[in-house]
Amino acid sequence: METKCQLIDALKDKPSTSRLPPINWKLCIICQEDNNQPLNCPVESKRKDAGIGYKTIADDLLAFSKTDECSVSLHLDRMDEGSGIETTLLNHSAAWHKTCRDQYNSTKLKRLQKRKDLERSEEPIPKHTRSSTESKHKLELCIFCDQLEPVGDLREAQTFGLDTRVRSAASLLGDTQLLAKLSTGDMIAIEAKYHLKCLASLYRRADKKKLQEYPSHENSVAHSIVFAELLSYIEEVHLDQSVVPVFKLANLANLYNCRIKQFGIEEQTIHSSRLKDRLIAHIPGLEAHKKGRDILLAFDSDIGQALYDATESRNITDAICIARAATIVRKQVFAYNAPFTGTFAPDC
Repeated sequence: METKCQLIDALKDKPSTSRLPPINWKLCIICQEDNNQPLNCPVESKRKDAGIGYKTIADDLLAFSKTDECSVSLHLDRMDEGSGIETTLLNHSAAWHKTCRDQYNSTKLKRLQKRKDLERSEEPIPKHTRSSTESKHKLELCIFCDQLEPVGDLREAQTFGLDTRVRSAASLLGDTQLLAKLSTGDMIAIEAKYHLKCLASLYRRADKKKLQEYPSHENSVAHSIVFAELLSYIEEVHLDQSVVPVFKLANLANLYNCRIKQFGIEEQTIHSSRLKDRLIAHIPGLEAHKKGRDILLAFDSDIGQALYDATESRNITDAICIARAATIVRKQVFAYNAPFTGTFAPDC
């Protein structure tokens, strides 16, 4: 009898489950090996919903089986005795190794699905013609939200004005991710696609940010008056030769915000770092020094005097402490009375 050779594809021609031995429920249900690794059994968990682990692994294994990423040795038919995988695992108190379970967890499933979506999105898109019907199954990526949509559902950039406005909004908001996408070329050159709602959301956030940084004319006048008053206050204190002024930035910011509220502006307060930069720019010789979490402002011409005063003050304080200690010791010495009878004791 003539024998024919047949090429077996391990992925397509999987062995029938009827030829496989039944699952040994005392071993790991995934690898079916006894390798001295500890087994994790959801039934032994102290949680109230101890059996929830079986539902999770059943859902993950079914999802992996649909992506053709399940191991050849893993046959889900053997885990289903007619009532579903979850019930079968629960009835047999199934257990598994942690390393085996990690091969089919939800994190790897999400990565696998994302990789497949990217592979589909990177396929060359054919030219869009009236007679083209294949384009209905292609996907396009929104440049703002990175969401995949069918061809035709997204808008395409067609004007340089759009590119200029989008770049300006991204720079104002500090959106580095969007700026990185636009660094390869203008939106027309890179054939950027977008949702209309995503573009409108970008414009709204940029307008809101612009209103916060550039207040209205009336508020701008109030801020200018308060800032001028703060400059006058710092300069007047500096003119006093009897003190070496050192200003705490937090106190100046609170003073500024309290004064601006007197003008009826409640919602706009100045940021301390921005106030520091403006003060240094308008007052020559003013420097910022960091001490812990505080920022101290002082004039460079006063730094030497401040250091000298601090040193002298420390020396005077040490001398006063020594003098007081000597006075206390002297009082205790004179207060002690040791009578002498003219002879010494035998044990002296």
